Amino acid sequence: MSSAITPPRLDFTSNAYLTIYLSPSSTYLADLASLSYIHPALSYVGPVGVMKDVQILGVQKPEWNQAQDDILIALRGKLGEGIERVEVQEEPKPRTKRNEF
Repeated sequence: MSSAITPPRLDFTSNAYLTIYLSPSSTYLADLASLSYIHPALSYVGPVGVMKDVQILGVQKPEWNQAQDDILIALRGKLGEGIERVEVQEEPKPRTKRNEF
């Protein structure tokens, strides 16, 4: 019996999202939601698929616009302490339909 993984629903209109890559020995792996404690504006969204070492955090847009630098500094301050990389997710662009001949 296989269970399908439902990806988290992302609302780029209201939120900014960050992808957090964890080291295999990261203490955050024991409590993934604790990633949101790094900065008060962060909220835990969930994993990227089944990859436990890649997590998504969200920030409401107004807070992101006001505190983006502080949030990134706080997260990047944990590099080498269980976090390997931090990336800001870009809003997906709609795909354009190709003309079929």
